[in-house]
Amino acid sequence: MADQELDPSDPSCLHLVSAFLAMDSTESLISLSRVCGGGSVTEGVQRFIWDHCLSKASNGQCRLKTFMLHT
Repeated sequence: MADQELDPSDPSCLHLVSAFLAMDSTESLISLSRVCGGGSVTEGVQRFIWDHCLSKASNGQCRLKTFMLHT
């Protein structure tokens, strides 16, 4: 079964993005990833992390995305 695309506005996804921004522990990130994936870190969760939490620099290295919050 193919993974569904995760909704970035879903509370569990927002918690995961917030944890990345807060540089939470690995254990916390894995736990929140499992919540998003319904119990496991699925390919859909991994794709969500790549698309919404990480960016690929021009030198090929990954880094945290920078966010600008609008109020």
